[in-house]
Amino acid sequence: MLKDYYLSDNIYIAANLKAIGNVLYQMKEYDQAFKSHEKALAIQQKYYESDDINIADTLCRMGFIRYIEAKYNDAIDFYHRAEAICKKYSPCFQGFLAYILSNIGDVLYKQENYDEAFEYYQQDLDIQENYYPSAYMNIVYSLNNMGNI
Repeated sequence: MLKDYYLSDNIYIAANLKAIGNVLYQMKEYDQAFKSHEKALAIQQKYYESDDINIADTLCRMGFIRYIEAKYNDAIDFYHRAEAICKKYSPCFQGFLAYILSNIGDVLYKQENYDEAFEYYQQDLDIQENYYPSAYMNIVYSLNNMGNI
């Protein structure tokens, strides 16, 4: 429908492609979900600077799909790209950066790279403790991840 009113590479199309990708992910249609996010990313790269946080969000979603598919090397690549963007905006988006670091830790854990996974979980925890109250649930989650190693 939007394609009838906008150019096929309009930024609003990208937002809708991401939403469609999210729905497809929930339906466990991972290949289609990834393709939808990939199309959204291609459009975003035309409209946004290469270090825009919207691009980081799409990269993170693509990384998560690859993680679910057990394509760990691809997942970690997408996460590292998103991480690099988030670090440019420090201290903004610290919650998102912590989430990405935790996801990288999850991938490394699955790859049995426990020392490096622990380092990423520690970075996640450091951010959580610096930016959120001590009762914040994500701190508990971070500590739990570290305890699993």
